Amino acid sequence: MPGQDLLKFYLDDNSWFAVCPSGTEPKLKIYFVGADSNEKLAQTKVERIYQELKILLKI
Repeated sequence: MPGQDLLKFYLDDNSWFAVCPSGTEPKLKIYFVGADSNEKLAQTKVERIYQELKILLKI
């Protein structure tokens, strides 16, 4: 995502999420990456980030 207007947040376990505006619509896009050597654990981390953001953003 180089060259885009975005905010990228790094977590202690090297997972991260990024928030950026849509270039064509009035909405935000959120990208998630769960970092782990085990695919299931990485997916679990992504789900947890998603759930926590839903609570934080009240959606």
